[in-house]
Amino acid sequence: MSSELSAVLQKESRVPWPGLFLLFCLWAFIIIIALFKGGEGQSIIGVGCGSAVYWFLWVLPFPIFAGVLVYLCTRTRRTHTQKALLNYPFQVPRRLCCRLSSVS
Repeated sequence: MSSELSAVLQKESRVPWPGLFLLFCLWAFIIIIALFKGGEGQSIIGVGCGSAVYWFLWVLPFPIFAGVLVYLCTRTRRTHTQKALLNYPFQVPRRLCCRLSSVS
């Protein structure tokens, strides 16, 4: 086993803190936008329903999440390519077979 493959396996054995931090940031972003925009209640910053600021806050998450999606897809593809070049021991999913038993 190469030292690079050993490093990848060791890295994967630990908790993925950067990924969890990104997830936390995205959730915090959504909560903050919801509080700023308001809903059936009042906005915490006084944004009126239907105003330009309201619609800006409504649209803002889409390009942010699209950017995060592109980043994560690119990172996942790069990681998979690196693992394939290192002969990473990928798990092959087993086929799900259902066998009907005699049910009366």
